[in-house]
Amino acid sequence: MCYLFSMKNNEIKLKIRELALEHFGLFFDIPVVINPRLKRTLGRIIYRKTKEGCFPCSMELSPSILNDPLLLEKTILHELSHWYLMVTNQDFHHRSKEFKTLSRKLGFDTHEP
Repeated sequence: MCYLFSMKNNEIKLKIRELALEHFGLFFDIPVVINPRLKRTLGRIIYRKTKEGCFPCSMELSPSILNDPLLLEKTILHELSHWYLMVTNQDFHHRSKEFKTLSRKLGFDTHEP
């Protein structure tokens, strides 16, 4: 299938890497996938769980956010926060203290009441 978006996949990967370096000081090195099946969620980190911990495998983004630069950046920061907490062996779940701290610092909504 071919999808037409305002941003090309390489531009999105570059944007993600820039945000990862700027906000977390780490190089983002996992694949990014535009997943048209994402209808209820804007993005997600796919990871595998082992005895040693959780390891991110890819970031998936919904094509519905690609034409909205602000929503795209907030979604990327949200997913990068999960990624960062995983690779630094911290609690990456939405309700964790670490994730809530990053949410406030980076200014994205955690969907908490």
